[in-house]
Amino acid sequence: MNNNEQMESVYTYGTTSKTWISPKIIGDYPNKKKSFICNCNNDGKMYLFGGLIFSIFIANDYVYDMVILDTINLRWEQGSSTNAPSPRGFMVTFYYQIKK
Repeated sequence: MNNNEQMESVYTYGTTSKTWISPKIIGDYPNKKKSFICNCNNDGKMYLFGGLIFSIFIANDYVYDMVILDTINLRWEQGSSTNAPSPRGFMVTFYYQIKK
């Protein structure tokens, strides 16, 4: 595998049918990576932050990008990495909503 490969495999599990499916996701697929942080909100969006580029040739190739998977519209979106923490191996995150 190389750094240009994309993370195209997304699976959903139907709790009623008890089956796995792989829906068609639109948008720009993110690069394959591992060890990323994922948070979900109440609007059906999953926020995937950071991780390691999935490669057997490069050790510790940390990234700090933010990718969003809209699970309602089945679309990949690019989030902002402005003021994001520096690339690292492990971290804990949580989702909160700022009240206006």
